[in-house]
Amino acid sequence: MPQSSPPISNLSQRQREILELIRLGKSNNEIAFELGIGLGTVKQHVVALFRKLKVSRRTMALSRGHEQASLLSQAMSFSPSEIILQRRPCIVLSLTMQTGSPESLRTMKTAMAVEAQETSDVFLPWRESGCDIILGIEQASESAPLRALQIAWKTAAKLAGTSAGSTLKGGVAAGLAVASMHRRGGWSGEAIASSAIVLARQHAQTAEPGTLHLDAAVMDLLRLCGAYLKNCAPLLLPLDAPQDLLWHESNEAFRFYGRKPELENLRDILTASPQSPSPKIHAVGGEAGIGKSRLCAEFTHICREAGHAVRHLRCLPSMAPKPFWDAYSRHACTWKELHKTLANDDHDILVVDDAHWLAEEQKQVLMVPPADSRGVMYLAQRKQTNKETLLVPSLDIGEIEELALNVVSEDAVRDDDRLPKISRSIAALAGGNPRYALEMARNHLTVASLASKNNQSRKYLPLNLLLLVTANLDQAALDRRMLGVVASKPKGLILQDLVHSLNEEEHFVKASVDEAIKKGVLFISEKHRIGFVHPMFHSVIQYLGMEP
Repeated sequence: MPQSSPPISNLSQRQREILELIRLGKSNNEIAFELGIGLGTVKQHVVALFRKLKVSRRTMALSRGHEQASLLSQAMSFSPSEIILQRRPCIVLSLTMQTGSPESLRTMKTAMAVEAQETSDVFLPWRESGCDIILGIEQASESAPLRALQIAWKTAAKLAGTSAGSTLKGGVAAGLAVASMHRRGGWSGEAIASSAIVLARQHAQTAEPGTLHLDAAVMDLLRLCGAYLKNCAPLLLPLDAPQDLLWHESNEAFRFYGRKPELENLRDILTASPQSPSPKIHAVGGEAGIGKSRLCAEFTHICREAGHAVRHLRCLPSMAPKPFWDAYSRHACTWKELHKTLANDDHDILVVDDAHWLAEEQKQVLMVPPADSRGVMYLAQRKQTNKETLLVPSLDIGEIEELALNVVSEDAVRDDDRLPKISRSIAALAGGNPRYALEMARNHLTVASLASKNNQSRKYLPLNLLLLVTANLDQAALDRRMLGVVASKPKGLILQDLVHSLNEEEHFVKASVDEAIKKGVLFISEKHRIGFVHPMFHSVIQYLGMEP
């Protein structure tokens, strides 16, 4: 089947310039000289360019002939309106060498540059003996702090194996960056600035040799992934001890609110036939913070009270030292350890939380229980769940019963016993997402901080919320300039007003709006006004100052 051409709108202005220079046979060094940028920056752009064009080397890009010529002709018609300035949540990792040879310094910088290229993050070498990686500009992710730690650990391990006598130390900071962005995502390469860069460098300079100094905001973001530090000084993490990053589930008891229909649906699993010819999969999906983990914990509790042998696993991000957390033994484990345990276990129900972190080969093993098992599995993962998102194509797992978690009522959010007494303003802004309300409550938001006296909605929002919501919006890859205009109108606007504000053709604007509606970000009211499905989407886009 022929490969379809990637849309030219996915390429930034700088990537288009580099593509033209590649077509002219220029080397990376020649491209760097001609554009007046560093060689490392050119390499980052080339990697990102090839990824977007779905090729792996120069000859593959050039072999497309007329297709590439067409792309290049479109590139020359680039319009400045395709690039907008945005504030974006980011994580900055800074590493520096206190002692070491020039070869050790090159080893460190090369290792960091390679890591940045592989993840499309921004690499910045210092004039002195250090360098930075800025994570989250190209694609926001709640796991970005973990990725920063993983890069630091890998770099330290590489230096330990090749550069005796070198002393590495570093800092990690979180904050907002101002960056020039393409309308549908991706850094354009023209501009980036953040106070988090300065802060991370200060942390690196003052850190103890062999450690990472983490700021409080990074610690807060790690909590979103269920990670915490133990057995080390406050905010200091050893560079040679990834095991000091631990994983847990809260020991706090809580009452269960707002999910009675879903819980009753899951209770029906316990009355199902003891034997089934194929695994019975109950797949639960929903956005981050909607309550999937609490539903997992409650269902596991009910199963155990009913006398069932149940295993409750939480999948961890790929950046974690170990990929699974066993909620019963409260220990992290490797895939090999888990596989061996499951083979010798007599459980009849398996609960898997955060299944979106599972690798395909892990799904294939986990979803086929032993022949004498009841074959009941309850999976929870982000977004909607179906055969295509859960399984590998070659795996025949039989029937899947899907359950989508939607928002809970505002009263249920306010009754959540994890939260202090919160105002209706906060509960309304949370939009039925318990995690959003919890993060706002933890940051002591008040009615006064949510809106000013003149009713302008310039809100204070904590960084962890900004990261969660921006990651969701980035995955949708929508027209950010269009979303910024919609966010600037508290009561929404009709399509004709949006067309006028953007000064673009109506069919183009309508296609962007329809795409946002399809992906659950925008909706059109009965009065034909365009607005946001979730109030937090509106608030975050407005807070980050997406240019109209």
